Amino acid sequence: MSTTLPFPMPLAEKYRPRAIADFVGLDKPKRILGKFAINPYQSAWIFIGPPGTGKTTMALALAGMLRAEVHHIPSQQCNVANVEDVIRQCWYVPISGGFHLVLVDEADKMSNAAKAQNWLFWCTVLLPGACRRGLAGIPHPSASS
Repeated sequence: MSTTLPFPMPLAEKYRPRAIADFVGLDKPKRILGKFAINPYQSAWIFIGPPGTGKTTMALALAGMLRAEVHHIPSQQCNVANVEDVIRQCWYVPISGGFHLVLVDEADKMSNAAKAQNWLFWCTVLLPGACRRGLAGIPHPSASS
């Protein structure tokens, strides 16, 4: 007779902030993204920082506040085929009725072919509302147009 004990939830997952206001510190990014979540507009964002500083978690919290449909492309899978697939998905109205949020982890490590596709241009110009991991609080230049 074998009784297996379920693994407890990892502490990082248990205490991960679920809303922008739940983050400790990061006052300026929280203020900027909080205002954005209240009155969203089509834009692209770049969150830059060392590993473990909450870039992905902040993007996911923003997606939750916007009720956005998240399209996550991990760095190991950031190739032309996957980027084009996400772009095709973003042509349709999100199931949630809100926004599409494209989350590219470690975008600097994407394949050279994906970089050559200039995917950020396509997501920003043709698919506004897509978001990219980057510098918290700095809207992409096309957001002002």
